[in-house]
Amino acid sequence: MKGVLGEELPDDDEMLYGFIAKTSAVMGKKYGLSLTGIGGGGKEGEIRLMIAKFGRYGPPLTEQEARALIVTCVNDFLQAANSDSQLRPYLKCYPFTIQHLRLSIVNRYRDGKDVFDPYITTVSANEGELGYFTEDSLNEYGYKSEKYETYDEAVAILAGEKQKAAADAKPLP
Repeated sequence: MKGVLGEELPDDDEMLYGFIAKTSAVMGKKYGLSLTGIGGGGKEGEIRLMIAKFGRYGPPLTEQEARALIVTCVNDFLQAANSDSQLRPYLKCYPFTIQHLRLSIVNRYRDGKDVFDPYITTVSANEGELGYFTEDSLNEYGYKSEKYETYDEAVAILAGEKQKAAADAKPLP
């Protein structure tokens, strides 16, 4: 496999980029995402970090929708990494966890126009921390708002909402 500059990649880089591209293609079909960036890090034949950046074109996402999407994508990515027998010998840490992953999704309308506050422009998972970012239509630079929570906090919020929805759906005696 050749890198961006046409150079031959070492086996661990080839394995890493091939895995990310393959996994991202599956996630792209499943969630309507387009892979826009790829990367990773390692040393001496060990993969320590994986990076995948996506674009999403469609209706804007609320914070809750963005949370559900990023948690689902992280879970799918980690499950794929930990179940890939060819990748496993290259992983520095097994099981590979959220601490070793950077994943981001930039949201745009179907026509490519920017999404503005209160909708989420970018949602990211960065080594265990999730971030939700909105843009201001009047300010070309920077974010209007930034919110952070741990992956575990996001999972707990989603679980609480699921329990509440199930309780609300139960008929009263």
